[in-house]
Amino acid sequence: MALICRHDHVLWMVNLTSMGEKQHYALALLDRLFKHIPAWMTIRLLYDIACQLEWSCRKWKFMDDSILSHITFAVAVFHAYGHQWPCQVIYHPRKQEGFGLSDGEGCEGLWSFLKPLIPSLCVSGIHHLDSKSLQGFGHWLHQHWIHCQTKKNDALDLLHNLQLDEDMLCLEWKAQVDHQTRPTPCINKAAEVITTILALEKTLEVQETSIHELEMQLHGDHVPNIGEVNLQLVDARSQHRKTADTLRRQQAALGMDDKDQPGEDEEGHISYTEHKLHANTQHLIKHQEPGILKLRRAPPSAVPPHIIQHDGIFQLDVNDDIWQDIGLDDDTLNPPAWLLDDMVRNGIRLQLEVNQCNEEEARLMGERAVIQEWMLAEWDSIQAALDEAVADAVMSFHLKSHADDLVDICVVWKKKVQSNLCTWPLSASWGPSDKALHQAAYNQVQSSFHDNNNNNQSMEGDGEGDCKSELEYGEIEDEKLIDAIEEIALADECRYGQDMEFMDNFNDIDNDFMPSSPIMLLHKRRRM
Repeated sequence: MALICRHDHVLWMVNLTSMGEKQHYALALLDRLFKHIPAWMTIRLLYDIACQLEWSCRKWKFMDDSILSHITFAVAVFHAYGHQWPCQVIYHPRKQEGFGLSDGEGCEGLWSFLKPLIPSLCVSGIHHLDSKSLQGFGHWLHQHWIHCQTKKNDALDLLHNLQLDEDMLCLEWKAQVDHQTRPTPCINKAAEVITTILALEKTLEVQETSIHELEMQLHGDHVPNIGEVNLQLVDARSQHRKTADTLRRQQAALGMDDKDQPGEDEEGHISYTEHKLHANTQHLIKHQEPGILKLRRAPPSAVPPHIIQHDGIFQLDVNDDIWQDIGLDDDTLNPPAWLLDDMVRNGIRLQLEVNQCNEEEARLMGERAVIQEWMLAEWDSIQAALDEAVADAVMSFHLKSHADDLVDICVVWKKKVQSNLCTWPLSASWGPSDKALHQAAYNQVQSSFHDNNNNNQSMEGDGEGDCKSELEYGEIEDEKLIDAIEEIALADECRYGQDMEFMDNFNDIDNDFMPSSPIMLLHKRRRM
């Protein structure tokens, strides 16, 4: 499990000692992070189950409130679609402020990059990967800057065509969040119905007791006013019937039917008549359905749901119509604009996109300035160290090597981010002189040319033996196919190795029966 910054650069990694991504791995990475950053700094965390991690930290006090107050949790974009819609409204990075266009999928890219190394390496070359990642910062900033500007301009053009007020869109978005994250109505309604049923049952018991007392008075010998008692009894029985009817309606609303009442149905038996009636009802509904569809009329103020297209149903986006409950909420008599008006809905989406692009633009401008300042500081430090290490030949050699690496990085950075804007004004200098930068650029071009030339010569060679095997091996472009063939060959060797008699006669077995590598397979095929 890894902790990666927004530039897809690995900060720390932890080994999983058991199956599954337990929460203590994420907590350990966060604890290490906060030991290396200032206490006032606020971080924005993108994690597959960030919602669960945040609530666990708050419920079980895994982290202090002073630390939690400096963390903004969000779910990674790719994993957000597996969460409920109210969770996406709160934790989706495209619906939150401060995340810009960050998607949190750097870990997926890291695992995809490391996957080919798993069969052959137990430990990857961290220093090589670190240097490659550092040199790629310039390309990363340039690529994200172009993407941000393109996305922002497209959103602004569409938003301008709608001609909607920005403040109104913000208010409608806030109303949508409040509405779609409110407690589930069915839970509150069920609790109210249960409370009403309990109260009605108690009222029914009191009324039954009152009726019984009035009946006992009528059966007595000394009744002062028998007519008045009869009227009271009639009124009590009428109230009892009304209460009983109300109780049955409330029980039906809650889903309680005759099966919940004492009797034969309590044991799960359904009468034949009831079963037959149900079958007849289903038949009549199916028979009358075409006529009902022809005569259907929408009720007043009804809002039809959006039609969900079958094409691309599995390529969901956070703004697709499938997430919207338009026309499905019976409690909404006067639908709000964010639910009813397509222009407002599109305007909200575009306004959120513009806000995210503005956040991303400001962040990229700051990072563009930071890498130039970092390069200036590193170059000044290395030059000062070289001046002090004149007498030490070994130290001077290592410092010069580090300076050459900085120049190589500076060439790439300066070329890639020269069109990016900065948050604050900076000088034109990056540290190394123009002569050193030109020489480094020339060396990089020459190195790339020689590498390509060597590759072409190796592909065009007509040599025998090892060269021929290398040529045949190079003809395979699918690395996954090579890995699969190697794994099959290795499994065959392990299986044959378990048979001792087979190993005794190993030298007598033809290589066609048990190839040891895909190279041998290709070599034999070429000879045939």
